[in-house]
Amino acid sequence: MESEIFDLFCNLDASDAQLEYPTIYAAAKEGWAIADLDAERSGVADLLDTIAEVIPAPDVDVDDDFRMLITQTEAN
Repeated sequence: MESEIFDLFCNLDASDAQLEYPTIYAAAKEGWAIADLDAERSGVADLLDTIAEVIPAPDVDVDDDFRMLITQTEAN
């Protein structure tokens, strides 16, 4: 499965940087996300750690005025 995802990225002309992505295995219904398939399948710590390591922090001016955008999605 992982090789199929890599092939898809290649077919979409992904750059070398885009091809170097971390892999997290997850089952939302069971409530786990892990980086190593041999690890105990509980919790989402690996997912949160990977997000913190890979996604860069936003570029903000902490001395600027506080602003927040609130969006509400509703469905019946």
